[in-house]
Amino acid sequence: MIKAIVSDFGGVLTTPLMNSFLALQDAHGVAAEDFGKAMRAAAEAGDGENPLFTGAPVGGRFVNLILLGYGLPAALAAALALVVRGVRPQYYSAAAAVTAVALAVAYLSLEVRTLFQGEVLDRGVTTSAEQYTYSAVWLAFGVVLLAAGVWLRSQPVRFASAAVVILTVLKVFLVDMHDLSGIYQGLSFIGLGIVLLGIGWLYQRLLFPRRAGPQSV
Repeated sequence: MIKAIVSDFGGVLTTPLMNSFLALQDAHGVAAEDFGKAMRAAAEAGDGENPLFTGAPVGGRFVNLILLGYGLPAALAAALALVVRGVRPQYYSAAAAVTAVALAVAYLSLEVRTLFQGEVLDRGVTTSAEQYTYSAVWLAFGVVLLAAGVWLRSQPVRFASAAVVILTVLKVFLVDMHDLSGIYQGLSFIGLGIVLLGIGWLYQRLLFPRRAGPQSV
């Protein structure tokens, strides 16, 4: 399931994103040529092959090919979504935002894999600790997106947060319940419950506050 979720976003999505940056430069004078070249290089490197499937070494723990192929394009897509917000049609910024979130989830997942398995990602057994860390990282990312959506007053970002949280919920019930055991299974459900309660409180207090009723005389 993890391999399906982090399938080849790097090669498939970075090339159209580079074209979007070039179009943005032509329309609004935003200097994006260097970014576009970097993203094209990331897309063409290895013909978009994912190291999770190929077994190619990715390099160091944090500064590695995953950062180039997924982290950097995710940051550029997020920047594009913010720059064109209110300037270009909503679907344009929404597409960039969806791309940013997908790349970010792939980047975070592959980084977790690197931390547990080293620079070669297709070897080794997925331990309970690694499986639990995927859930924890995705859930934390969903909370960060929610905070960003509240701060930016952006409904699409809050929708993206909800999508990541729902993905995490599905993983907890479909994967963690079966694969995890002992303390990791308990931590997975307890952490999910606490975060969902916190999100519910945030929505109730900040996004949907109760209106004060008419005062009785």
